[in-house]
Amino acid sequence: MKSLILLVLTLCCFITGDKTAPVAMGNTALLDNKYLYVNSSEYGGGFYKDDDVIYYANVYDMRKLYAYDIAKDEAVLLVDDVIRVLYIRVYDDVIYFTGISLSKDYENYGDIIFKVNYSIFKVNKDGSNLEMVIDYAMNPIVMGDNIYYLDCSQEFVYSICRYNTQTKESEVLVDKTEFMPAQLNIVGNKIYYVVNYCTLMEYRMDTKETKLVAHEEYQLERVQYFDGALYYHTGFYTGRSTSIVKKIEPLTYEVETVFDFTELYPHRQDCEMYGIDILSMNVTEDKIFFGGKIIMSDRSKNESGAFIYDRNEHSLQKLDNTDNRLLSMSTYITDDAIFYMKNKEMDNAKSIVVLDHNGNDISDRYAGMYVGSEE
Repeated sequence: MKSLILLVLTLCCFITGDKTAPVAMGNTALLDNKYLYVNSSEYGGGFYKDDDVIYYANVYDMRKLYAYDIAKDEAVLLVDDVIRVLYIRVYDDVIYFTGISLSKDYENYGDIIFKVNYSIFKVNKDGSNLEMVIDYAMNPIVMGDNIYYLDCSQEFVYSICRYNTQTKESEVLVDKTEFMPAQLNIVGNKIYYVVNYCTLMEYRMDTKETKLVAHEEYQLERVQYFDGALYYHTGFYTGRSTSIVKKIEPLTYEVETVFDFTELYPHRQDCEMYGIDILSMNVTEDKIFFGGKIIMSDRSKNESGAFIYDRNEHSLQKLDNTDNRLLSMSTYITDDAIFYMKNKEMDNAKSIVVLDHNGNDISDRYAGMYVGSEE
């Protein structure tokens, strides 16, 4: 009888879309039931905290997979022959991630790699039993016996697929769709994804039906699920930008504006501000952490940095003063720290920066993370 009741409750969660329903995102970390988002196709999911260990793509060593013990302040290399690691997740004590095998042919020019062929790998927490699970694939979402992922065998065109770990077979759920690869979220039996950069779609796995959830005039980015709602950013910085963060109720599809960056950030007197290109965003109960580049009409005066939006006080705080060479970042939030990964910069500034929730630099507490051939 207890088993029957549990089954009924579980089915109710899936059908109603209740916020207690299972949630998974390939570029997401799970921390105290808060689903935190990291994004960008090149830097997505550069960190993943599991108990007292952080698994991360080491920017000082070709973005290979490392494990950092917080208590010991020590980092060790887990996988030596896979580079450009992203979308790290831990499921059932196994690490799943996307990367490029060094056995594959690729062209390397400085920090830029051409002809990139990503694959999904799994490995034990001690670095043993490395296995390539799916070739030409990225963004793994592991749920039970299934791995949901993006087929990336064609450039700029992706399919959403499901791989059964028991039968070793894949099936296509959404075929050959032009959408942003880092934006794939599963809530209950629904998959949310962005097509053509400005339209948020919903795919129901039970009925195989698709539905338009939201459409913006400009790009719709950084989609994530938190506490029963979907969040995203929209803006356009070639011309005057609105740079708005919005919230959607999945059951009613009602859209609400959370905040407009250009209304909260101080305007410069000597230059018009177009808006902000938000490169990463993490929604929590009382704050939204994000990083990006502020675009000015005079591009030489562009600014970059990490920010905190206080949802209760409706206020905005800039956390640091990174320079204009900041092109992309991946953020990761823990109970007491903000990790974010920057592009390597010409002045050899740290590419992994750690701040507390007040914006103070506490990178020295995590000095053991900075290891590798490019230290």
